[in-house]
Amino acid sequence: MKTGHIISAIRRAILLLVLMPLPVQAALSLSDVPLFLTTAVDPNIIFTLDDSGSMQFEIMPDGLIVANARFVYPRASSVYGGSDYTGTNYRVVDFNPSNWRAASLRSSHINKIYYDPTVRYLPWSKADGSLMGNANPSCAPHNPFDTAKGCRNLTVNDTQSVAWLESDGTVKTESRTFYPAVYFLYNGGPINSASSYTRIRIRSSTSSYTSGPSRTDCAAAPSCTYDEEIQNFANWYTYYRSRILLARAGVGRAFAAQGSNMRVAFGAINQGSSTIDGKSTSTLITGVRSFSGTDRVNFFDKLYQHTIPAQGTPLRTAMDGVGKYLMRNDDKGPWSDTPGQNGGVQPICRQNYHILMTDGYWSDSFSGLGNTDNADGDKHTNHFPNATPATYQYKPVLPYSDKYSNTLADVAMHYWKTSGISGMICVKSSSTIGSSRA
Repeated sequence: MKTGHIISAIRRAILLLVLMPLPVQAALSLSDVPLFLTTAVDPNIIFTLDDSGSMQFEIMPDGLIVANARFVYPRASSVYGGSDYTGTNYRVVDFNPSNWRAASLRSSHINKIYYDPTVRYLPWSKADGSLMGNANPSCAPHNPFDTAKGCRNLTVNDTQSVAWLESDGTVKTESRTFYPAVYFLYNGGPINSASSYTRIRIRSSTSSYTSGPSRTDCAAAPSCTYDEEIQNFANWYTYYRSRILLARAGVGRAFAAQGSNMRVAFGAINQGSSTIDGKSTSTLITGVRSFSGTDRVNFFDKLYQHTIPAQGTPLRTAMDGVGKYLMRNDDKGPWSDTPGQNGGVQPICRQNYHILMTDGYWSDSFSGLGNTDNADGDKHTNHFPNATPATYQYKPVLPYSDKYSNTLADVAMHYWKTSGISGMICVKSSSTIGSSRA
């Protein structure tokens, strides 16, 4: 589970571990030459997925969750392949329209990951950039990459017995019947009043639905037919309903748009130690490989299939594991032009990026680095062509320096400002460091 408050949207929670120090202690002299043109060496991109239990949740942000009601639909067992929330940790929001919690948590105005009729929901991207198939409204899979987990018929009433969240915050376990293809429009007024919402049920008896101009799937947008609207809702249910489904949709689309002139690795924050290219490594599931062919397909398979257990959020430990992986100097490591194989050349000035995707704050116990963003870094020589300045060193300065120790930003800064590669003095990449309180 998470500690602290949730970051309001997953996209705000992506942290780039940047591994090339910038001369922040002096005025920047910007090159007229784009960074990607200064070297022919393919960069390393390491993507780490948040596989903590809260990624299963169907409500966001966390402040909306009451009495452990984390789901808006009764959940299939082990729907994401790992352990589930059970007992008093598993409750579902009621469907009664007079229950203001049912209305608000099925309104995208409040629950930011619930169905929004103004948005077109596309299936996930494949490795080649094409899309997976539309979900079947009569049998919309709970998990599009594990259809054995079952599906939901969104076009008929459903009856299930679970612990339902009532409007007063209590729960009641009983069998209830509900129509699943439903959302609520917020009309203004108190958000904790059912009268502030209008219920919309997507039924074949209603021929027309109001959407938005971005609904290019509707021939007469912003008006949509029943078939167009139920199809969009089915795609949302299958591909976007929960935090992990939504994250996979966005990350997959972003990576599908990339070419093959980079090397990519995949990791997860709860991945323990394993052998990566001959060495014990934490966080990583695969080492860096050219983003093409079977290695490209393998990345998407890992992204879409990785198990999401009901575990915590060890962000600092995970980032430290990636940093240690990038400190390798053997010829099978991430600097080599043949990672995983002996005899590779290790070009200087290979850029390295770490993308850490998360929906919240760290919850792990971590120590040992101290307040690294408040201490000088190593002195670096810039080997890029026409680089200015020729040498530089991190000096503590706002917004990077602070008075806190062993934060997520301290872990990022430690590897950002430290060279540490024996026999190689190399600039190690660019961009943004996350908040020091992350």
